[in-house]
Amino acid sequence: MSADPATLLFTPVRAVPNPASNGHCDVRARNGDDRRSARARFFGPQGRLFGIFDEPDTPSDRGVVLCYPHGADYDSAFRSFRILGTRLSRAGFHVLRFDYLGTGDSWGDTEDASIGQWTEDTVAAIHELRTSCDLRQVAVVGLRLGATVAAFAAADCGAVDQLVAWAPVFEGRDYLDGLRALHQQWLKDERRSGRAKSAADDELLGYRLTPSIRGDLESLSLLSLSKLPAPSVYLVNQEPSADRPEFAAWLRARGANVDTDVIDGPTIWSRSPSMPEASVPNRSLQMIVNWIAGASR
Repeated sequence: MSADPATLLFTPVRAVPNPASNGHCDVRARNGDDRRSARARFFGPQGRLFGIFDEPDTPSDRGVVLCYPHGADYDSAFRSFRILGTRLSRAGFHVLRFDYLGTGDSWGDTEDASIGQWTEDTVAAIHELRTSCDLRQVAVVGLRLGATVAAFAAADCGAVDQLVAWAPVFEGRDYLDGLRALHQQWLKDERRSGRAKSAADDELLGYRLTPSIRGDLESLSLLSLSKLPAPSVYLVNQEPSADRPEFAAWLRARGANVDTDVIDGPTIWSRSPSMPEASVPNRSLQMIVNWIAGASR
């Protein structure tokens, strides 16, 4: 089982599956920012996926699955996702945040990771939240690569009512090029400050990039979706240049209700390990909560 420092900040004691419960475990965790309680447990095939379940204060038949971004973006976005989960639960939603296989506190190693596997993991998370909480509606929110994975998973399972794609990765090659450029700049900064860093071909911003993931990303295109991911879709970006109007047009042509927004605020992705901690994009988080609350009525 792999460990991610960002996850361990929230769960200082690792949860270990109980064999008597078919690989599942239940522990209690406290969110230090707001003192709300959350439930952490393993779920999915063989109980290998680790999730944090934020619960609403009153009975609800609506839920939201949150899909983390990949690699260094995970670290930068972790706090914001925790706050987003809390805000959604306060708004009356069951919320599941989870780690893909081979990442965070889920089982598996880096070699087990692939875009296809993470898509299956997301489908499993959608099914888990809907069935365990007996939900009428489920929304999925993803950031960067998590948004792209969420879209493919939603299209595969056909069980998602609303999709929020937050700064999605449209083309995997462009995403890789951006990460490589940021990695090279980080190496230059480290050497300039006297902290020599070696340039490894299989590493980007402190995370290993396996041949499998590299190959998946080089062929990844969100525009290759063959089915509608959800009846209602919210496309959120923080830079006008990141908009892809042709994707919104494709969704609308297939009958989706599509809303788009460009929201000013701090960027919590494409950051190197040497950068200061990213600020929480509070306006973006609240806009997402408001849209889901309105779309799910």
